[in-house]
Amino acid sequence: MLSGHRRYCPRTGGDILNNYKVQFEVLNGYTIDEVREADYLIVESELFVISPKAYQLLFETIKEDVLFYPAEVHFGELKFDFYIGKIRRREPIIDMNKSSYVNLSEGELAITNIVYAEDLEEDFFLARDLKYNNRYAATDKFINLVKVHQLKIIGISHPTS
Repeated sequence: MLSGHRRYCPRTGGDILNNYKVQFEVLNGYTIDEVREADYLIVESELFVISPKAYQLLFETIKEDVLFYPAEVHFGELKFDFYIGKIRRREPIIDMNKSSYVNLSEGELAITNIVYAEDLEEDFFLARDLKYNNRYAATDKFINLVKVHQLKIIGISHPTS
């Protein structure tokens, strides 16, 4: 699992990530070889983490959907250069009628079981939901791009023993 934090690093631009270098620390579950060889790290966040190799292969193709920023992944004393991707494209990816909700004490609804929309136009690679910022989806176009470039993905679903 990875844990992230930001270190202030003055740069220009309006996006707060322009002024920070995001750092992730490998907490447990992965070997140093897995982190060294990974092209795409799955983290519990609306951000995703990719290697310099993946950045070079994907940037031109998905730059309309994603903003990229330099980042570091720390494994003990070792530091690895990576990039974080912030998905900027917004689409109605959650089927609000088929998803389940629970009432909160303030009368608001919290989504408990997400059902993704089946009728999305796949004219994009990655998108965040319009209402639920931390939920995002990858289209078949993106999945095929990852397969074509044979990118190695590691994440929470693939910890080592």
